[in-house]
Amino acid sequence: NTEGKKLVLRKGKSIEVAVEALAEGAFGDIAVPNIVVKAKVTGKNRRIVKISPSETLTDANGKATFIITAKKKTGKAKVTFKAGDVKKSIIVKVK
Repeated sequence: NTEGKKLVLRKGKSIEVAVEALAEGAFGDIAVPNIVVKAKVTGKNRRIVKISPSETLTDANGKATFIITAKKKTGKAKVTFKAGDVKKSIIVKVK
């Protein structure tokens, strides 16, 4: 669950972020491979960070990896990840 999580980056720096796709199983959560996860920077400050790629498939462990890069301006931006009907967001603070 990434909802409400914050990430802090310095201007011009990048970080790799992994998102997990999980399904509820009888004995706990189960990783879901080969589903599309989309990533998008949203909100009024969407130009202060970029995310790459904009979509990717989960691996055998249900993980999708993205790179978030801070640009030259400071502030906060919201990054939203979507897989099927499920959306989760994080706040990225650039300083």
